[in-house]
Amino acid sequence: MFDAGYDISAGISDFATETAGVDEGSGWYYGNAISLSLGSDGLEKEQMNIGYSYSNKRDHSPVNNDLWRHTYRASFSSQRITNTMLRGSASYTSQEDTSEGGSLVATQQPGTNQQRRTFTYDINAEHRLSAAVSLAVGATRGDTKSTLYTLSTLTPPSVTISEDEVIYGSVFFNYPITRMLLYRANAREEVRSSTGGDTRSHQINMNLDYRIRSIFMGLEYRWRQDIPDVGLKTEQQYFFAKISRPF
Repeated sequence: MFDAGYDISAGISDFATETAGVDEGSGWYYGNAISLSLGSDGLEKEQMNIGYSYSNKRDHSPVNNDLWRHTYRASFSSQRITNTMLRGSASYTSQEDTSEGGSLVATQQPGTNQQRRTFTYDINAEHRLSAAVSLAVGATRGDTKSTLYTLSTLTPPSVTISEDEVIYGSVFFNYPITRMLLYRANAREEVRSSTGGDTRSHQINMNLDYRIRSIFMGLEYRWRQDIPDVGLKTEQQYFFAKISRPF
């Protein structure tokens, strides 16, 4: 199976210097995005997919914030083991952007060129113990190399290398209390290793979903605790209630 897509966008950028109170001018920009993917068709228990996407942005304003990005991706999944789903994927992204006015999002200085290379891969498995309980384990890893060039001939390029790895395990529970009331819960243990140190996280989510004819009501509770090797322990709690009706 082959899929392809194309998107074009355009707009206007305005650049002003707040400290001097001077309007530096404005200009238009346009962008293109192309995506291609090829997937397996006809396999009973396996699925494979490869894809490529390209996007660019040309900025004709004084900011001159141009961008190019290439992304390659491959994924695989299998249900050959009974009640078990295995998944894996890998992606590589190459990006380059320039700016004459700086970037608040990327903390980029004016008159710079930044090149970034990112490689990410992950693998996970999900096993259904029963109609109500399932388990999931997985790991992801990402490596990024960023090189920043400036207009100054006295300053050498700045190179930053970062590594991020996550190993996790989760338990999912779904139980229909009545025909209209459903209880859902999951717990997750996660260990994240990065250049700045390791962090262990504990998470619990619980939901109650109730339906009266076409009206849906839900209660949700979330709890998360992060324990870094360096720094303070943080804890978050979240309560949420919602009601909705489709029209």
